[in-house]
Amino acid sequence: MTHVDASRKKIEQNSSFSLNRWSRFIVIALLVAILCGISGTVFKESVSLLTTFFFGVLLPLITIHIGSFNFAYVILPVIGAAITSPFILKYAKTVRGGGIGAVLESVTFERAKIQARVWPAKLIASAITMGSGGSAGPEGPIIQASGAASSYVAGLFHLTPNEKRALVACGVGAGLAAIFNSPLGVGIFAMELLFPTLDFYFVVPVFLSSIVGSLIGQTLPQQVLGFSLISFPTSYTLGEYGLFAVFGVAIGLLAFVWIRLYGAAYKGFIKTKLPLVLLPVVGAALTGLLIAFLPGYGIEGGGEYGLDNAILTGLPAWLFFTLGFCKMLSTASTVASGNSGGLFFPSVYIGGMFGGGFAAIFQVLFPSVPINAGVFILIGAGAFFAASAQEPIGITVILLELSRNFLVVIPLLLTTIIAFFIAFILAKGVLVYTSGHAMARVRNYTLSALMSFRVESDSIDIVPVASPNDSIDIAYDMFSRESIPAMPVVHDDYVVGVLSTQSFKKLDEARWHDTSVQAIMDTDFPRVKSSDSLLTTVDAAGDTGYAVVEQECYPNQYLGIFLKDKFIQLKHLPVPYM
Repeated sequence: MTHVDASRKKIEQNSSFSLNRWSRFIVIALLVAILCGISGTVFKESVSLLTTFFFGVLLPLITIHIGSFNFAYVILPVIGAAITSPFILKYAKTVRGGGIGAVLESVTFERAKIQARVWPAKLIASAITMGSGGSAGPEGPIIQASGAASSYVAGLFHLTPNEKRALVACGVGAGLAAIFNSPLGVGIFAMELLFPTLDFYFVVPVFLSSIVGSLIGQTLPQQVLGFSLISFPTSYTLGEYGLFAVFGVAIGLLAFVWIRLYGAAYKGFIKTKLPLVLLPVVGAALTGLLIAFLPGYGIEGGGEYGLDNAILTGLPAWLFFTLGFCKMLSTASTVASGNSGGLFFPSVYIGGMFGGGFAAIFQVLFPSVPINAGVFILIGAGAFFAASAQEPIGITVILLELSRNFLVVIPLLLTTIIAFFIAFILAKGVLVYTSGHAMARVRNYTLSALMSFRVESDSIDIVPVASPNDSIDIAYDMFSRESIPAMPVVHDDYVVGVLSTQSFKKLDEARWHDTSVQAIMDTDFPRVKSSDSLLTTVDAAGDTGYAVVEQECYPNQYLGIFLKDKFIQLKHLPVPYM
């Protein structure tokens, strides 16, 4: 066999292996899609049943009128919070709040490892929160629960970190598609949010999973936002496009306010120093007060029916704006206090109400310009969410699918991109999902940056190193003065091992003085090349918290050490492609 034939055979073998692994991954993704599609469908039905119980059965029994004010609207969310708060703190603390920030943190820095018990805990807690009137949406619970289910299955099949990330995107796409019946939009949204790549290897399974989830979701009646009820014009004038641009700026500013408000609410609840178990109850009570003052307008839950009514019947400008700001306050009170629920539907409601308000103002200021209030509600919903979540493409496609009208694509894109850009500049890439949290370090571009950039000098730490011939007591003296998880052992510029806290426990301290480091050093340790991406390096560090960095062209030649915790605390990463 010639050298050329041998090379060709090797290429064919590698191609076959890649095809086999891809096929295997697709089968796993379809399994996850079925699990998450069923989860999403069951969750949606559970919310509907619990809403009927709380508002159809329990509300009439506990009604307490004080004038026109029904105090029972305050009691219902409090009951829900009193049930879920102890449950969350006991079984899965990470399901507190929206949940998407925790998923982003896991996907970005923890190799997509999410505890399996998050799956049922998130769905149960969120269904009770939303059913009892908490101002929250279903997408956050679905994303976190689907992420947990996907991570669990990925562990069973020993997938690589990037395959785990892609499988989480598959599960999320399927779960959301079961709710929205928008397979294309939620597929794009899942990748945009969790795994920003156009690699064919990952894109195809994500869209297949979204299709499966959508088919499962269609087993129940679909009632998702009434954007298809809007009477859309067949064309738009230049005057309207000018107003859409102005509207985009205004929505971008309002989205920035929402990001800051939510972050301030999160920090404010923590600063009260009340027991964690009481914070959701306090937040629920505040939400209940707003519901009691504005009953029937969608302040409770995700607000879908309130938005649908606004599209069908219209509202005065002052009420549109009042509902938008009250939904901000109620959602911040519910989710930022620790109640379990999502921010997507509330954000869509807020943006839609602002859209209706601006449409009413524009009709007065520019009577010669044809203003369609329904179009402004739709565009406001999409642009506001895109700006606050920093996810402009997926939401655009979702709304196009839900509205069943593609003639609105240019006004929608124009307004969305302007709003996205304004909020991105003002919030510096911070998402509403992570605003106010320690997770605020996860920006909309963090994962892309980790995938794009190599290990550079500013991400490599120079720490004291030991020689294999040093005595253990000398090495321990150096190690104990540094707050590092491991200290490299270097001989003639080549790394031969590492010392960690566990290394020093291998030998009795009385023998350290006359024993060399070589006797206790670990020779199996995480290592990367200087040409590896930051994401590969973070993955290699894993649970150990470090990875030794070696020169690319000279195997084992020591360059420095990557300290994961220190790197994660960096406030800014460079924006990829800029």
